[in-house]
Amino acid sequence: MQAFQELYNPELLQSVKGLQLLSKLIQEESAMGLSSSIRVGAGVEFSQFRSYEQGDDLRFLDWKMYGRSERYYIRLSEIESHLNTYIILDGSASMLYEENKIKKYDYARILAAALINISIDQGDKVGLMLNQSPISFLNSKDGPKYKLQLMHQLVQKQAMGAWQNIEPDKFFSTGKKSLFVIISDLYNHHSEIIDFCKKIKTNRSEVLFFHLSGERERAFNFKSASALQDLETGTTIPFNRNKDAGKFSEVLLEQEAAMVEQLKHNRIAYAHCDLSQSPGQYIHNFLSSRHSLY
Repeated sequence: MQAFQELYNPELLQSVKGLQLLSKLIQEESAMGLSSSIRVGAGVEFSQFRSYEQGDDLRFLDWKMYGRSERYYIRLSEIESHLNTYIILDGSASMLYEENKIKKYDYARILAAALINISIDQGDKVGLMLNQSPISFLNSKDGPKYKLQLMHQLVQKQAMGAWQNIEPDKFFSTGKKSLFVIISDLYNHHSEIIDFCKKIKTNRSEVLFFHLSGERERAFNFKSASALQDLETGTTIPFNRNKDAGKFSEVLLEQEAAMVEQLKHNRIAYAHCDLSQSPGQYIHNFLSSRHSLY
């Protein structure tokens, strides 16, 4: 984290060049000690084959597999070498929370930019959604010029409003092989974020959830605060650290645990990201966990 802490400055996120500088640092950190063949989205390919589905090109049927199993299989490696990767960034006002001199939203933008770099560099198409009001969406494309367009979007859009409850089919081709990366603080008014994750998880997609929070936030360790404000609604409640911190923290952690259990139950990969740690560490851990699949 030291190199990231020394380089990070909120003013860098006001320009594409500044964001690229930070994201390149994170990209390099995440790749340390990993094989150059490791791919962000390779976790989708659980096997070299998948079962035949109506509409598949019959040229890619593997007759040897049929001979052994009397079931039809398609050779993934020949027709599915690249992914549609979608970075879905929580752009709601709760992401303006700041700890360790960095806002969740800035941390999320740097994490998203590093993932965009890695994905496009390895030949995948990348789309970007900022879930806020109104929603901002760039469909999946590839190439260096498009990378700059994505970076520009991350620089220009600021966190505001609340997470929007949307139907994924309006934006994504959920029937195609895809990787969805969601970066959020899991702040729900009801269960809209969890519901969205369930909708985009199919047999043809992988979903990875990066959950951002701070140590002081989870412990309600706000020493001088006399009130707490909901950043999305503006509502405030009285707060006494000695009386309230323990019970507020217990409720928060119980709610988070229940939501994480729902994610894992639906086969959604989950990573908790502490704002005190470098984003590169969490990308590295994600790639390392899939090393046996490459």
